[in-house]
Amino acid sequence: MHPLDKEKIIAGLNIQNVDIHVVQEISSTNDFFSKPGHSPSVCIAEKQSAGRGRINRVWHSPIGTNIYMSLVYKFNNTDLSTISLITGLAVRDAIEKYICLLGINVKWPNDILYQEKKLGGILIESQIAGKSAYVIAGIGINVNLIETTKIHKPWTSLQKITNTIHDRNSIISAIINNILLYYKRFEKDGFKDFIQEWNNHDILLNKVIRVTEDSRVFEGKSLGINSEGNLLLKVNDGEIKCFNYGETSILSINFPK
Repeated sequence: MHPLDKEKIIAGLNIQNVDIHVVQEISSTNDFFSKPGHSPSVCIAEKQSAGRGRINRVWHSPIGTNIYMSLVYKFNNTDLSTISLITGLAVRDAIEKYICLLGINVKWPNDILYQEKKLGGILIESQIAGKSAYVIAGIGINVNLIETTKIHKPWTSLQKITNTIHDRNSIISAIINNILLYYKRFEKDGFKDFIQEWNNHDILLNKVIRVTEDSRVFEGKSLGINSEGNLLLKVNDGEIKCFNYGETSILSINFPK
């Protein structure tokens, strides 16, 4: 295995003003930025003792195996409701280009999948500072994980997909480069520039799915996302429901036309 190497990561960056912090162990890389300062900054850890996903779920974080990182970016705009989707697209694209493999998809609102198995996830936290906002984008990617009994949903890793051990440093550099590129695009053109890209890689699009919103459960056909990044669901009576948060899963049942 290749240990994390700050100099290798920096050497692979296209932008030179990024603060890189490599730590051996931390509760969660998002916690490193309890008080965001320089933008952009990145923290990468060999191990997380309390890695977390959305809704305070545990993110399995064995030492020296996967990517556990957080990137801080200051936006001069506080309307960041779609930033999780944009971050997911950036990470998806970086991985696909790095391993030269088609078929890596996104799942609303924050998952990265390969063949319906979870490859990675995004956790967005933010802090408002006047008219600006610091986004903390937590990113977990299964890289060289082969076996575990601690993940209870279908999962995969880059090593399982390619049968090759990967150097995490190169992938981290590619992810940082792509996220910063996508964030600049978002600052310039807004979310409309990303809708078609999302639809091209949306694993839920036109599938029968279940959406859980708090304690309510809805089933129907996914119609993709709207201009605000909300999920559109056509339910049994033909009504189209709009969701700005929730959990999604693909069903294997046939849905009435």
